[in-house]
Amino acid sequence: MCPHEGPQVPEGRGFEPRLGRGSLRAVADQAPPAAELEPEVRRVGRSLAAAFPSGARHPIRNLDAKAMELATQDAQLRSALFRLVDVTPATRSLDDLARHLRGYLSEVDDRPPPVDAAMRMASSGAGRRALGVAVAAGVRHMAHRFIVGETPAAALGTIRSQWKGGIAISLDLLGRPR
Repeated sequence: MCPHEGPQVPEGRGFEPRLGRGSLRAVADQAPPAAELEPEVRRVGRSLAAAFPSGARHPIRNLDAKAMELATQDAQLRSALFRLVDVTPATRSLDDLARHLRGYLSEVDDRPPPVDAAMRMASSGAGRRALGVAVAAGVRHMAHRFIVGETPAAALGTIRSQWKGGIAISLDLLGRPR
């Protein structure tokens, strides 16, 4: 299936997409029920996942995926990590960043083993510096996933590339205009 073709719809459903004519509501009203689309959505998802390189070839991507998995399973951990991301630009040093991380993580009741390991690292000066380096890199990596540019002009290249690849995006302007 070409990314621009849309989902495969069983014959006899009367679904005829009209590009450029009619309203979105009219098209949505003709769409098959979600239960009928679910197998196709899952097939496309498996196909996309299989197209990505293995985690062994991209250990940072693998760590990022594990961190996101842990954060999605625990609201307290997710809140602590988002608070850390918010405060990161205001920290004065890697040591300061690690202290903030330790403070936020200390508020998480049921910490998974990797989080406990980070807490132990943050108890010594050398551990805080090493943790600060890892956290700063992780925050940068995560931010690049969501932030396409520091200004609207800087974001245009990424936006065009995504659009040409058939990926629709939405944008939020954060902070003060420049």
